[in-house]
Amino acid sequence: SQVSARINPALTDLVGALATGSVGAIALIRKDIAGALPGVAISISLVPPLCVCGLMFSVGDLDAGGGALMLFITNFLCIMVMGIITMYAYRVHRLSRREGARYTVTAFLVCIIALGLIAVPLAFTSLRLGDEADAKECLEEFVGKYFGDRGWRVQIVVTETIGGLLNATASIVGPPPFPPYEDLTGEAVAEACPMVDGLEVSFIPAAFLEL
Repeated sequence: SQVSARINPALTDLVGALATGSVGAIALIRKDIAGALPGVAISISLVPPLCVCGLMFSVGDLDAGGGALMLFITNFLCIMVMGIITMYAYRVHRLSRREGARYTVTAFLVCIIALGLIAVPLAFTSLRLGDEADAKECLEEFVGKYFGDRGWRVQIVVTETIGGLLNATASIVGPPPFPPYEDLTGEAVAEACPMVDGLEVSFIPAAFLEL
């Protein structure tokens, strides 16, 4: 779960990183806050996605590694932007020379532009995750109702978008023999859950003991 949570960054991760950057900058400025807090805030934002990135690249999963790398870049830029904004609000820039202040503005603009560019794929990821969540909820209700009358129940539904197509796998468990499913067609699935492009159903025979 720790790995899967960092390979699909969304806009919520962007908002969380902005908050982390602000907290870290405030803790760095104020003397009444523990000095270790900025390091903790930064480390929990940068180290985990970078570790996941290296792990995924080492096993050849470029898509997952790219997602973790995007999360790392997002967190890094958010920390930079919120650090500049927070320190400017605390008027720390007055302690520097005018030339240094100009460089600070330039760095801030570069980070803002980079964040804007990264927000685009994050928005698409958020939409995809939302579609997958809606498809999972729809299939759990549809498959559960279809096989529930036959004594079987849904164990898990997994949704995944590949090549723009949303495919799903539903695992159902129940006592043998297998329930009839001749009328479970692609048209029926498409009518109940139009966002789903393909569904695979796995039957897991099991015996239940109620105590």
